[in-house]
Amino acid sequence: MISVSLSAQTLGFSSFSPLSGKAENSRSTLYYNLGEPVINTSEDGKLRFNNGLLQSPNYNQSESFQVQVQFYFDENQNGVKDDLDRYVRQGSFLLDNNQFRLHSEKGVSFIGESGTYEFTFEDAGAPGWSLSSEESVTITIDETNKYELVEFGISPDVSVSCIQPYITSGNFRCCTNRTYNLSAINQGTVIDDQTVWLQVDPRISEVVYNTPPDMVIDSNYVGWNVSLYPTEKADFGFSLKVPCISDDITVGELFKSTAWVDNGADRKEFCYEQELRCAYDPNDKLVNPNRTDSLALFGQELTYTLRFQNTGNDYAENVVVTDTLSELLDLSTFKILDTSHPDVLSVENNKDNPYIINFRFDNIFLLDSFTNEEASNGHVMFSISPIEGLDIGTEINNTGFIYFDFNPAVVTNTTGTTYVDKFPTVSTFDQEVITFTQVYPNPGDGIFYMDAGINSIKAYTPEGRLVKEIYNSSSIDLSGNPAGNYILKIRKDELVQYEKIVLTHTK
Repeated sequence: MISVSLSAQTLGFSSFSPLSGKAENSRSTLYYNLGEPVINTSEDGKLRFNNGLLQSPNYNQSESFQVQVQFYFDENQNGVKDDLDRYVRQGSFLLDNNQFRLHSEKGVSFIGESGTYEFTFEDAGAPGWSLSSEESVTITIDETNKYELVEFGISPDVSVSCIQPYITSGNFRCCTNRTYNLSAINQGTVIDDQTVWLQVDPRISEVVYNTPPDMVIDSNYVGWNVSLYPTEKADFGFSLKVPCISDDITVGELFKSTAWVDNGADRKEFCYEQELRCAYDPNDKLVNPNRTDSLALFGQELTYTLRFQNTGNDYAENVVVTDTLSELLDLSTFKILDTSHPDVLSVENNKDNPYIINFRFDNIFLLDSFTNEEASNGHVMFSISPIEGLDIGTEINNTGFIYFDFNPAVVTNTTGTTYVDKFPTVSTFDQEVITFTQVYPNPGDGIFYMDAGINSIKAYTPEGRLVKEIYNSSSIDLSGNPAGNYILKIRKDELVQYEKIVLTHTK
């Protein structure tokens, strides 16, 4: 094999841009190319991700030669791409000891000098898949053969049905029209026919669906039939009118919309809760699962949504959203799910710290809220899973920083998720949330206070272990207990309230 310089870039415009950067392991150097307009050059100068995309494989400039690498779903496992076999957006391969991972059905394209190259299959990009074609392909490009297509076939080891729904939107501001997107992504290993259901909060009176639903229970309860290949994604947009403040609806109320797919015995559900806001700081961060006790089960992925709005008096030419991820999260599971501005989004990691993710919206020209309130909003949504082996009670926090042009950062709220092996019996996640008292200070360093008239207070660890119980008191002292999260079960007559508190340190 001749080692020469090649440039790599993603082919075609995908909706989202993944991470770009470099990571080293004992076997090879891995280069990520998840962004359309991202430029990144390796330290040795032999590899460059180009700014801009090829629109056709017929790249006929005399000084350049092209190799395109794609992975396909080999349905009959014959090792050959048949006409009905579809390309998939997963898989990785080696070239010159550098590893490249696909994140688009369009594959990866290399442009460079003539020569002989060997492409070697590395992995299928997801568990439950194996190579069905030749492991290594050697090609030669020269003046008489300027373009070569390399295809690797993969097929599933097991049949897994798994279509996962997601919901995204801008902020939830009273008396405004808002657009939403319901996505369904086939994360299984088989071609799957399912119904994606959506139930919008019944307090929403006006819902308009861009794609007419296949099933309509009522105006807020609908479903679409989908047939998706592995890794394929379907989108269903809709819009709604956010309620105004009234005698029945107050600022701060939570509105919940739920999407789900019944994958046989495994129901995949996504609950999307939003707080009704008026005259507020619009830049915030959401996390799902979004339980009232902020708990998640081991292995459950986290879905983050960062939302921003230009409330200045002129447009923002560029917007950068910076997110420092916890090192307790597995970067290899990072996936972009949705964004309000797919044509201008690029995603790159900090060269010195790969856990710092920059979502760049260059040339977004985001209008200000006074000119166009709805067009002044944007968002980006991604998912990532925790590393294995976390201890019970491990908390993962996350905060976003939003930069409008050259202005100082706008800091979002901090989300917190605590991992447990099972949900405590004190959780009211599937019950109506009752609030009749405030708990303060929270966080606190020992004593937590409530309003008078409390009959009993019980304090539990996140895994459900009772640590203290008192009666007929408006406060509870947790001094002497380890710092961390606790759940209070507060009883007043026939009412019961559950409240998550944070004990900062022991006095």
